[in-house]
Amino acid sequence: MQRVMAALAAALTAGVVSAQTPTGYATAENPFQGEYAFALGNAIVIRADVKGLLLDSVTVSTSEEVRAGATVKCQVRVQGHNRLENKATLKTILLLENGAGHGIEKLELKPFKAKSARAFDEQQSVEVAGDSLKAAVSVYIFIQGAF
Repeated sequence: MQRVMAALAAALTAGVVSAQTPTGYATAENPFQGEYAFALGNAIVIRADVKGLLLDSVTVSTSEEVRAGATVKCQVRVQGHNRLENKATLKTILLLENGAGHGIEKLELKPFKAKSARAFDEQQSVEVAGDSLKAAVSVYIFIQGAF
């Protein structure tokens, strides 16, 4: 009987832990901060759980030609899932960095709301210097959730 109770307790504990942080997501602090390799058009996979707000990926893309000395209209896409019972407001800032790790341009999105218990797929347009896009090799991502 004690073995059955111990097995049941272990199963319940595992269920509670998996309900808190889904498989494949790392627990992260609010605000989320991380540095990633950057390539225009490629999704940056985050897979972080910030207090029930699952951050999946960020993508910076453009349909325009990237030219030095010109401004380029880009789309920044933030994808994830709000598992909370309340909506969350997300503030997202990306800092493009050159090969030496120096910040070369900041991309700041307007705060947006992620509805409760739903996936979110936010896309916003930003203007970025072509020189910055050509020089960027990494990006520092900052996402803060207000719950």
